[in-house]
Amino acid sequence: MDTRLAVRARAGLATMTAVTALLYAIQCVNMATRGLLTRWFGIRPRDVSSLPDIVTSPLVHDSAGWGHLAANTLPLFVFGFLAFLAGARQFFTAIGLSWLASGTGVWVFGGSLFGSPSITVGASGVIFGLFGFLLVRGFFNRSWWQILLALVLF
Repeated sequence: MDTRLAVRARAGLATMTAVTALLYAIQCVNMATRGLLTRWFGIRPRDVSSLPDIVTSPLVHDSAGWGHLAANTLPLFVFGFLAFLAGARQFFTAIGLSWLASGTGVWVFGGSLFGSPSITVGASGVIFGLFGFLLVRGFFNRSWWQILLALVLF
């Protein structure tokens, strides 16, 4: 293995481990406060006061239990790690763009126009953004194994 790739792999593993630990710590606080973080930091679609929540909502998960966070953990960890192998700058760009694009999409298009207000939390949008990054990267690199890996992981 190329030494640069090994360094990126170690850094990616450390980064995604830290991100996972942070998400679980936030979930502990959210559950202990009976969903206070969900109510404070979740996206309320088309509510102007909720625009800053685009930045915070991927860090918070459903306070009813561990299922939502558990379902997000493995795909986020794997896709994040694989994205980090492209380099830290590409990783942070992919994370940032998918984070903001998915949150903005939820803010604009989420919820119901006629039902009760909804609150959206979770890292699913970031996960799909990382998947898209890996797939597009495979096409740009003309690497069939990268494309196949992204599709298999999907």
